[in-house]
Amino acid sequence: MADNKLVKTRFIYIGRMFRLFWNHDKIYLFLRIFQIILTSVLPFIGMNLTRYSINLLTAGAAYASYVPVVLFFLGLTFAHAVLAVVSGYFCDIRGNTFGNVLLKNIFQKTVELDYDMLLDKNIMEKRERAMNVADSGKMINLVGNFLSFVSNAVIIGGIVYIISSMDLWILGLVLIIITINSLATQARKKAERVTYIEQVPVTRRNKYFHTVITDPSIGKEIRVYNMLGSLTGIYGDLMKKLVIQLKLILALYTKGNIIHHATTLCLNAAVYCYLGYKILVLHTLSIGDFSMYLMAITSFNSAVQGMTASFLDISNNGQYLKDYFDYMKLESRFQKGGKPLPVSENGELVFTLEKVCFKYPYQENHSLKNVSLTITNKERLSIVGENGAGKTTLIKLLMRLYEPTEGRILLNGVDIRELDYEQYLNLFSTVFQDFKLFAFRIADNITSLSGGTVDHEKIKSCLVKAGLDEKIASLEKGLDTYLYKLYEEDGVELSGGESQKLAIARALYKDAPVVILDEPTAALDPRAEYEIYTKFFEMVDNKTSLFITHRLSSTRFCDRIVALKNGEIVESGTHEALLAQNGYYAELFNMQAQFYTDNAADNAVSVDNAEDFRH
Repeated sequence: MADNKLVKTRFIYIGRMFRLFWNHDKIYLFLRIFQIILTSVLPFIGMNLTRYSINLLTAGAAYASYVPVVLFFLGLTFAHAVLAVVSGYFCDIRGNTFGNVLLKNIFQKTVELDYDMLLDKNIMEKRERAMNVADSGKMINLVGNFLSFVSNAVIIGGIVYIISSMDLWILGLVLIIITINSLATQARKKAERVTYIEQVPVTRRNKYFHTVITDPSIGKEIRVYNMLGSLTGIYGDLMKKLVIQLKLILALYTKGNIIHHATTLCLNAAVYCYLGYKILVLHTLSIGDFSMYLMAITSFNSAVQGMTASFLDISNNGQYLKDYFDYMKLESRFQKGGKPLPVSENGELVFTLEKVCFKYPYQENHSLKNVSLTITNKERLSIVGENGAGKTTLIKLLMRLYEPTEGRILLNGVDIRELDYEQYLNLFSTVFQDFKLFAFRIADNITSLSGGTVDHEKIKSCLVKAGLDEKIASLEKGLDTYLYKLYEEDGVELSGGESQKLAIARALYKDAPVVILDEPTAALDPRAEYEIYTKFFEMVDNKTSLFITHRLSSTRFCDRIVALKNGEIVESGTHEALLAQNGYYAELFNMQAQFYTDNAADNAVSVDNAEDFRH
């Protein structure tokens, strides 16, 4: 009963697949239906050609009567072949683009999902299985399986009518043999699915190693730390697991093929003996009829085998379709209200965090605990703390990339969960600590592919503020230069500092009312860092700004500093006030100040020694 329900469920997904095809490309489905007709007709052309030509030859018919019959059936065969090739050509063109449609759907779904859902291993495995459906062409294969099922059913009906004049026990024998083969195939398909599920995490790790091999930026670490031997060992272990799974699948195929060949041998022996008996002993069958019936029974065997295999493939691959549709039906866990932003006439924005706690999936400890904080309109706020204190987590919660485990965040007194999600995200221009650039034109990276009219003067202004204008002006194609060499051979590789400046220019171009800079000068040299700091007020003029940094010398640019420790706010105030308290912030600041003081003293000693050496 459970198996019947499972098969029914999988066929439901087949229906959803055809709806997807219907919405995407109706012509493709009509072409496939036309191919059903062609496939169903072909065996009967061959049977009748054989029957009529042999009967004419054995009856001693005139050559003039024989040739037209043969040419007629050969003409039908040729016309069938041409139509099959042409329709197959158009089917292949349209079918091969469908995988791209699925990949696009998966990409859109991934972006639409809550950001924190992408940290969930189970969801990522679902996405991996959905990607496999798109990459492996299982949807197209399933359409072929379904159409094969229908065309073979039509062929079986026609053949049953042809050989209904014979003893039907031969068909019973065929069905018994086919049942044995079908049970063997079904067992193999079920085992294949189990092996496939076990293979997904191994395949994902294998893809990671392919990334390691092809990513030049990782190659530096591999060489410097002599990691090649260890990585090769880990990769070898992965390969062993993949080989074990491959052997299991091939062993199943081998057993199935042995059973298939043995049962086919039994069927052929029975058919030849039976038809030979009717010709040689009973004299009730002509040579032409012998040939036609032999072809009919063989075609009947192939058609039932094909229909059964198609049914099993549909049933089995329906599970793979389920993987795709299961991922596509994932819903956001966030509450995404539809209220407009509660912005007053003067445009004031006040963010309030009330006892906010957050814990990452599958983690026992909280990253943030009972954080209460008010960010006033146009305030320049610096968030400081050691690694792992929760600084970046805090801004991701503020931007609704994460949802608080406990507590709430308000904008002008309204819970942000009640607000329109896209409108709320548009409030922020952010340079993330792990920012990413795209292999598109520099202009596209700055405008974030926003479309519409591009404001070139604004782009230039943002580049000046970010300190990247001279670099871009030195490039032959300027803003039209591509990053990296994926699209263009003359694409450029920016340095770490230049890339960070480009990310800052992108944030400035968006011109959102809230600017968030997460370690914005981490990759900059001292001169570039100084230039960014001196332009800081110009960058965030009339905006609310959050500035996350380890370099505490930069915090004096801000109106207020919040110090985080172990996920909790331990201090809040101005730079001078916190130093006067001589607490946690003062401890961190003095440690950094001592480092620079010690370096300055060392440099002074080095200079004195150098002067002594010169004399």
